[in-house]
Amino acid sequence: MKILLINDHGSCCGGAENYVFNLIAALKDSGHDVRLFSSDTSLHNQPLAADYMFKINSRFKNRTFGKLKKLFNITAYFLLRKVIKEFRPDVVHIHMFLWYCSPAVLLAIKGAPVFITLHEYGFFCPTLMKFIIRNNSICTCKPGLCCVKNGCVHLPGLLLFLMQRWLVFKMIDKVKCWLPPSSYPAGLLTEIGITNYKVLPYGFDLDQYPFIPVSSRPASKKILFLGRIDLSKGGMVLVEAFNLLLKEMPDAQLLIVGEGTQKKSLEEKVKELNISPWVEFRGWAKSETIGDLHRSVNLLVAPSLWPDNLPLVICESMLWGTPVLASRVGGIPDLLGGIEGCLFRAGAYFELAKAMESILTDSAVAEKISITARAKAENMLDCRKHIDEIVHSYTEK
Repeated sequence: MKILLINDHGSCCGGAENYVFNLIAALKDSGHDVRLFSSDTSLHNQPLAADYMFKINSRFKNRTFGKLKKLFNITAYFLLRKVIKEFRPDVVHIHMFLWYCSPAVLLAIKGAPVFITLHEYGFFCPTLMKFIIRNNSICTCKPGLCCVKNGCVHLPGLLLFLMQRWLVFKMIDKVKCWLPPSSYPAGLLTEIGITNYKVLPYGFDLDQYPFIPVSSRPASKKILFLGRIDLSKGGMVLVEAFNLLLKEMPDAQLLIVGEGTQKKSLEEKVKELNISPWVEFRGWAKSETIGDLHRSVNLLVAPSLWPDNLPLVICESMLWGTPVLASRVGGIPDLLGGIEGCLFRAGAYFELAKAMESILTDSAVAEKISITARAKAENMLDCRKHIDEIVHSYTEK
């Protein structure tokens, strides 16, 4: 089968992109001819690896002309028409496309069924997040003037979003099936009247994630935060909770790995609370070092305030067997629901502190979470099952 994947970025520069490249590799291993269409932009200095790339002029990225290209990128449109004509794909699978590729790619596709994986919430929210930064709350509003009133976007940005959304919905009949990775975006699709979707969690090569038993980990009571450090990820909640934990468990440690807009504020908060000796900050971790990170810690905490879709950091922690504590938001309950002691109310740092203490002081509790989470991940996130399901979706009448 000839499969064309479309994504804004053509490099492994984020969670969605990592999934795209893993999907390409798995589909190729299954004997399919797979190509990637993207812009020529990359993040974090990652090398470009797409088969077809259209040029983005960096001078226009943040100017009016560049923003208008989000409505209809004529360069992407003509290149994709040429690719479709020459490659003649049996299936076109779109991933992230609202930033650079634009709705123009939908218009360019002819003669092949279209599938769209919803990695973020660009169809439902102008900030892509369904999160109100002003009051740290999940947004339940329909897109409109409330987006401006809540301080999420200025009026021109809202108008651009509404026009982009209108263009997508004018061509929505081209989409054979939407593939949300969790029940949260599936619910958002239902709210706007879209029912041709299938919830399809991400897939992982289980052989790349050997189980790390709780008994083989150091007795250091070390907690890991791994990922982007910004307001929506709840790093400040974790620091406040860790400060409470230290009063009961003075030998606990916190390792914060990542970068982001809130890192400096987090470092200042740690100094203000006088807990610097117990907190270590590191930059981005290379993918090949993630396993060693998990071997060195006793617990991973994902204190998201925004409705995270299906966080890869939680998926991988479950596979490694690292006990996880995470907020009860977005698609996270799809992963951790039914595993006792893993979920807490978003923003509730007293509750989080108590949950961390429970896991770190009772190895039996930690081991039960570890084993149960690994078993659930094997059943839910196995790449072989994922590829079988996705190919079945491609070929289903």
